[in-house]
Amino acid sequence: MLGPLHLVENIQEDKQQHRPPQPLNIGPNEMAKEYMRSDQREGIDVIKDMCVYTAIELAAQPDIRRGLKKHIQEFGVIQTLPTDKGFKELDVFNPSYRVKRVD
Repeated sequence: MLGPLHLVENIQEDKQQHRPPQPLNIGPNEMAKEYMRSDQREGIDVIKDMCVYTAIELAAQPDIRRGLKKHIQEFGVIQTLPTDKGFKELDVFNPSYRVKRVD
């Protein structure tokens, strides 16, 4: 597991200087079985719940949000394609013609 200070350094430098240690030769389902509740039937349920919890916690941290926003502004890409209806209806005179494709 990566410690909080190492995570902050990775985010501030915008590169992975610190890497978490490699887990043992145990698969994720076997690891998740240690944390199962009675209402969960499979390890994948634990993994899904953990992903949601982690996303919520990380999204609440201002340093992580700032680093993610900076990373998206530098490396983010937006691409659009019109739907079949858009291909048919968007002609040169349509006000949305210019946003037909954004690359």
